Amino acid sequence: MSPPSSKDNSPSDDEERAEELRLQKKREEREKREAERKAEEQEEAAAEARLAEIRRKREEKKRREAEEKRKEEEAKKKREEEEQQKRKEEEEKKKREEEEEANRAKSVGALVQASIARRGKENHPIDVDSSPKVGKKRKRIAMIALNGDPEGDDPNPGDDGEDSESESDEYKEQQDEDEEESEKATTPTPTPNPTPRKALKCDRCTSKNMTCSLIGNGSASCIACRKARVKCSLVGNERTIRRSKRLKREDSMVASTSSERFDALEESNRELSRRLSLMEDMVRFIVQTIRPVDANEESEEDRVRRTGDVKGKGRKE
Repeated sequence: MSPPSSKDNSPSDDEERAEELRLQKKREEREKREAERKAEEQEEAAAEARLAEIRRKREEKKRREAEEKRKEEEAKKKREEEEQQKRKEEEEKKKREEEEEANRAKSVGALVQASIARRGKENHPIDVDSSPKVGKKRKRIAMIALNGDPEGDDPNPGDDGEDSESESDEYKEQQDEDEEESEKATTPTPTPNPTPRKALKCDRCTSKNMTCSLIGNGSASCIACRKARVKCSLVGNERTIRRSKRLKREDSMVASTSSERFDALEESNRELSRRLSLMEDMVRFIVQTIRPVDANEESEEDRVRRTGDVKGKGRKE
């Protein structure tokens, strides 16, 4: 068998073309893979950008919520401080009002005592025997505080007023009968010196030796009992209410009558002065109109100044 010739070993054109096709195919596949890789990288970059935007928005939302929460806490704290300040001011205002009310009660009590004194009560001290619940010892303490201690030490310090209850009941019954008879008989008329009356005080003010704001007003609780939140013994007491109404009626009648008389007197004086002035002007005008004034004649003012005679008997010749 003969060996192959060199012509048979040389590459043919078909093999070269096939090799070129394989190389071109590999190159195209590589380019395709690179394009896909670039597309994937772009997609990853876009996804990362979207993720960063989402995270940024979430952080911004958290920061905004934290800011709103901080503002709410500050507003709440400010409201609490304002409410605390308001409560403090209200407490101070209430305290001032209580002090003013107490001072007003003291001043009212002083005015009432002065009014009682003006009506002739100087020699009639406050009635500490008006309540049956106040014992002898407490009554004596109140009397000592008001009028001094003329008798020395208390002979019966342990007695707490059982005997005084019956005595006070009898006194009140007799007083009620006297008042009803006097009210049925006639209406009280104002007098310059009325009959001395005993002052009205509730049990609490009597036992504590305080000025009772119910003097002359038996229809409501006194200030001391109202502040202490206890029932005032004078509330609902018919004798006290009747007596208080009578006292207020008499006081108002005296005050109104005196003021009306004084006003009427002043008005009458003013009217008389006005009429007298008008009459003097009219007389002066008539005299000057009918008879001219002589330069050498003495004037009315000079005559009055010289003689002291206001009326006069005519002109001086």
